[in-house]
Amino acid sequence: MLALGAYEGTPAREQAAPLLWPKAIELKLALQRPTVLMFVHPHCPCTLASVEQLLDVLARHDAQATLVVYEPADATPEWTQGALWQLATQHTDRVQ
Repeated sequence: MLALGAYEGTPAREQAAPLLWPKAIELKLALQRPTVLMFVHPHCPCTLASVEQLLDVLARHDAQATLVVYEPADATPEWTQGALWQLATQHTDRVQ
């Protein structure tokens, strides 16, 4: 139990963010303000809380937010575009 507690309480190694935005990616970088990318699963119970926290951050800072929503090949629009999708599209720059 001590080993698990020590592992759980040990922070991950810090890594620097890339200096250049990848050219091959379709997501667009905001040139005049920070860009926040959030990858979400529309049916994860934690995702709604995470998006609400993101919206709180966006309310206090000038940043662009793009949410990338997991969508399996056989998903219907109702499966993907539920309450989380509605909340995100009302308050962020881009949801895909």
